[in-house]
Amino acid sequence: MKLPNSCRFLMKGFLLPAAIAAAGCLTSCDSVIFDDQGDCSVHYRLSFKYTNNILNADAFCSQVNDVNVALYDGSGNMVYKKTESRDLSDVNDFFMEVDVAPGRYDIVAWCEGPSVIEDAVSFSLSGQNIGDAIQSSTATLPLTESDGSYFSNKDIRPLFYGSLNNVEFPDTYGVIDIEPISLTRDTNHLTIQLQNMNGAPIDPAVLEVELEGSNSTIDYQNQLAGNVKFTYTPWYIRSTYSDPEMTPETRQTVADGNLPNGVQAEISTGRFMVGMEQQLTIRIKNAEEPILSIPLVQYLLLVRGQYQQAVSAQDYLDRYVDFSIVFFIDEAYVWDRSKIFINNWRVVPPQQGGIDYGA
Repeated sequence: MKLPNSCRFLMKGFLLPAAIAAAGCLTSCDSVIFDDQGDCSVHYRLSFKYTNNILNADAFCSQVNDVNVALYDGSGNMVYKKTESRDLSDVNDFFMEVDVAPGRYDIVAWCEGPSVIEDAVSFSLSGQNIGDAIQSSTATLPLTESDGSYFSNKDIRPLFYGSLNNVEFPDTYGVIDIEPISLTRDTNHLTIQLQNMNGAPIDPAVLEVELEGSNSTIDYQNQLAGNVKFTYTPWYIRSTYSDPEMTPETRQTVADGNLPNGVQAEISTGRFMVGMEQQLTIRIKNAEEPILSIPLVQYLLLVRGQYQQAVSAQDYLDRYVDFSIVFFIDEAYVWDRSKIFINNWRVVPPQQGGIDYGA
């Protein structure tokens, strides 16, 4: 450990009196004496915040329980890595202490939150060894292969990304708090509901709900990497009823009006990006033509103007991570294109391709 000048007892050609040396240490080290009585070590601490959400509130404490951080030197090589788990809380008082030499570093953080589903999957991290280049730090969603096609049909543990560039870790002593790392959530929860306008029942067993995907890998700059094509399918699908108190166990007969007249599907996805081609398709099994097929991201952006917190289209997609969309059909499974609910806002869909959704 490099000692402050005022704490060096040995000088060229002579020895400082013990009393003077002790006084110097007390002054420069906040009244802490060296050797067996303490030292002037430095303690660097990282903190995190998750305010990039639709409420502009710091939700790190209540949504993130696993933190993974890597530091890279000026050549872009990993020199330090640390992972910690924490309990969710009401107050953001979490700090991660990192033991590195003074200098300047780039920082990449991958964090996770919990899922309410036992068999939820996690993004897998690459480039996690000392010496690895920063470009190798990626997060990849595990996909299932079947007959040459890939799909994802599991709930996904929330993934968060954050980074800082060229951060100074000063050559000093004491507790040094580095500026907070701001996180962006890279996973979404999508609820899709198909509602029959005349109350006729809909059987979820006859429906196929699919969402095209090419966003299974995210790089060290939080951009999409690779071009693997795959399909998201629901990890949960159930019947819905006109009476919210009704369940499959309490339904009776058509005359009682308690048969299901809707279907609700839940899908977890990776990060949505402006300009991404992700077609949402709902069809009757084995039917030639789908009930509906829409460019999902463009439709989600139809209600962006309702949220003043979002400064851009991408900012809206990053902040609003729990999307809902309701479609209405008739007894012949024909989609009523005149109305749709997105995040509980009623909109009239435009002609596809007729709107510039912004950047």
